[in-house]
Amino acid sequence: MTTWQVGPLLIPEAAVATVIALVAAYLYVRYFTLYQGSAGYRPRDRAVNVLILIGFVYAFGTVLLNLTLFLSDPMAVLSYPSGPGEFILALCAAGIYIAVQHWKKGIDVRELFAVLLYIVLAAQIVYAVWTRESGTSINGPLPFAEHPIAFYTTAVSVALLFWLHRLGEKIQRSAQLSVVGAAWAFSQWLIMRVDAVPQLLMVYVPAASFLILSIVMAVMSILLTIIHKRR
Repeated sequence: MTTWQVGPLLIPEAAVATVIALVAAYLYVRYFTLYQGSAGYRPRDRAVNVLILIGFVYAFGTVLLNLTLFLSDPMAVLSYPSGPGEFILALCAAGIYIAVQHWKKGIDVRELFAVLLYIVLAAQIVYAVWTRESGTSINGPLPFAEHPIAFYTTAVSVALLFWLHRLGEKIQRSAQLSVVGAAWAFSQWLIMRVDAVPQLLMVYVPAASFLILSIVMAVMSILLTIIHKRR
């Protein structure tokens, strides 16, 4: 992808696409979902806070992961590109933030996760349309020379968004939400297996992490369903 230079600053096209995709996704949630209008302000605001935290830690997590080197040569460390380590660190920070907010303010974690899922799915559609990424080569009588990653991502995201809309108020049930989350994570794992560079938006993520996430969420869904039936 293209990289633009503004003075001494290099701006990757992927970063611009990610920002635009997230803004467009927020507007989609703001006007076209269950969390639209003033009634959905708080869950939307909390979701944005989580995304900002993830973005900040991902961008500057290299400092924490290379603290000794940073103290001696800060510019060298700041020039390092972020990777899977920073992404995992960002997710841990977000998890701690959500846990603290739930404990101190009693926020609805299910509601927050639903908004985040809406935003991520919508952002993936915008990002895929913008970047039109392709994956590994295809050997066989197919109309594509390479796997159309952008098409796969868009198709899956549209299908899951449609699923979320069909759920409506049922989306507040943890079991239902976990199923959608598990389906999304598993689809990401499948897509990344044929992607030349596995990534979520502009973030490079090991494909195996999505397989683990899908298993965890599937187990959560089963457990929550059992608990709900016993009640």
